[in-house]
Amino acid sequence: MPGLVALLRDGENVEELLKLSPEQILLRWVNFQLERAGTDTRVNNFSGDIKNSEAYAHLLHQIAPKDAGVHKGALDRKDLTARAEETLDQAEKIDCREFVTASDVVNGVERLNLAFVANLFNKYPALDDVDTGEELPQIQETREEKSGSHYMSHIPESVLFLLLSSVSQLDEFPRRRPLRQLPVRRPLRRAHHVPDL
Repeated sequence: MPGLVALLRDGENVEELLKLSPEQILLRWVNFQLERAGTDTRVNNFSGDIKNSEAYAHLLHQIAPKDAGVHKGALDRKDLTARAEETLDQAEKIDCREFVTASDVVNGVERLNLAFVANLFNKYPALDDVDTGEELPQIQETREEKSGSHYMSHIPESVLFLLLSSVSQLDEFPRRRPLRQLPVRRPLRRAHHVPDL
């Protein structure tokens, strides 16, 4: 995505940006949009920093098309669950109410909030093309890579992003314990005191 160059920091080049993890790029994108929205709110993670829904309210208002009717009225709510619910109602106006519930936002469920933000990024990146004098590097592909990229291009970007970020963090999941061996069943023997019928 050429607009990613807008996320470059001073003195940073495209190669350095592309070395960041998907989560770090999304955090940078969220903070870029929050800065453009003129708010002091910033996000350092997708768990504790989003629990009050302030960042989401500002982010949605910033990236949504102006005719979508997205507003920041949720910020007037004191109850965090009600605020999160109203914020997600705003996300629904731009067809992005996926992956999270109000409870997931308030409880800071990191993976689901990451998926929610990835979906927002994929549908409404709102990145202006910035001429930094740098171009994205051209990648030469083999025949196998081209066929794989053709297959991958038919997967929705949000699903692809989730798959890639999940695979990169497989070590975090608990390993399954091996199944216990069931005892060997032996045929029942007749008791000596039971008469034959």
